[in-house]
Amino acid sequence: HKIAYTRKTVPFQTAYNPHMWRYRASGPATTLRIEVTDSFGCTSTETMERPKAFHTRMR
Repeated sequence: HKIAYTRKTVPFQTAYNPHMWRYRASGPATTLRIEVTDSFGCTSTETMERPKAFHTRMR
């Protein structure tokens, strides 16, 4: 999202949206536990192992 938003990548259109978030980890190898609760009270959890490779062709 950040790459597309700042570089105006085509054909992927993007704009500001309130559901995007960011978090500053305590270190580059920190494992993150992400928990999201929707407006119906349903909770989803995911663990992100780091470091995570980053490039413009992420899937």
